[in-house]
Amino acid sequence: MNNIESLLRHSLSPTEGDAPDPRINQKIMQTNQEVIPMNKKQIRRPILAILASAAIIVSGGLAATAAWHYLNPAQVAEEVSDDSLAQAFRSKDAIAINEAQIYGDYKITLMGMVSGKAISSQHLETSGELQDNRTYAVLSIENRDGSPLSAHDNISEIDDRIFFTVSPFIQGQPTNRINVTTMNGGICTFLKNGIMYQLADCDSLEAFADREVYLSVTDTRVLDSSAFEMSKDTGRISRRKDYPGVNAFFTLPLDPKKADTKKADAQLKAWLEPVTSEKTEFTIGTDDRKSTDAERITSGWTVEDIKKKCVCLEEFTKNAKPDKEGLIHFSYSQDGHGGDGSFNLEYEFRNKKAGTTLEIGRGADEERVEFYVATKEADGSYTIRLYEINVADIK
Repeated sequence: MNNIESLLRHSLSPTEGDAPDPRINQKIMQTNQEVIPMNKKQIRRPILAILASAAIIVSGGLAATAAWHYLNPAQVAEEVSDDSLAQAFRSKDAIAINEAQIYGDYKITLMGMVSGKAISSQHLETSGELQDNRTYAVLSIENRDGSPLSAHDNISEIDDRIFFTVSPFIQGQPTNRINVTTMNGGICTFLKNGIMYQLADCDSLEAFADREVYLSVTDTRVLDSSAFEMSKDTGRISRRKDYPGVNAFFTLPLDPKKADTKKADAQLKAWLEPVTSEKTEFTIGTDDRKSTDAERITSGWTVEDIKKKCVCLEEFTKNAKPDKEGLIHFSYSQDGHGGDGSFNLEYEFRNKKAGTTLEIGRGADEERVEFYVATKEADGSYTIRLYEINVADIK
């Protein structure tokens, strides 16, 4: 980045929201049988939007930005080889949003969205049925100071320290039940010119246009519903201002004319119905990827649910204090699969009292779902436990 651009971006940056604690530095568990953390497993298909002008609305004001610095939505779709979606984002149905929010070190921009039937060349099947009526949205995530997230646009260079979860929510629906997992959501992430592009999609949201629909971004490996709160009176969802991490929150400008209460009620029912016997198949070009519905079924499980329904693999329980880099290493291996990685639990448990237990990660393949649960001890150490449940046993 040249000096002129750096100065321009700095002088015109929007004001910061609630500043979070320093960024978490964690390495996601990698396994030799593709036991993939759930938010990573949703990396399936691209999503698009439109950067229509150089004006970005931020907190009621305007912030100029160099439009040429960013990919436009059609280019984002083309980057992931989805020419059909690129065409959709060049159509009159695409909605330009271009709302930017800054939290901590990051500037997150919701560039735009589009909804429609069969507008992508990438397909999703659930229980043998093609799910082609989808909503697509694209976000850009960048360092607030304009420096590149990665000098070489290599996602693997930042995978152990920068990660985000994108999820839609609907007014009146609990965030731990209706979210990216239950909505058959997906995400595709790549870097270009030092900027991260998140292309997210889910089942169509247009039927819910008679109420508020949202899109959230948290700096967590899995959805953290505690970053948001819902009004008991109105059902409106909002970001928690006291949340210590990134919790960007956007209201989607859906067309009220496309609201359909009957379709919305049927969609909610479908999202909440557990599916235990069928599999979900994702297709990207010639690359077929399969996943069980276990992610959707277990998305709302609390720590108490995990303890009650899963088996604790006691032989892998570990108690340790963070090393000089603030990390705790955890690894296991059994029956041909396993994991190895590090957790920054000081960040995960910020402002939490001793005795607090949190889920710190999860992974799934076609046979099992695994949960990583940690407890903060009074002596400053942490106890990490691994829980497992067979997909066939999930109810």
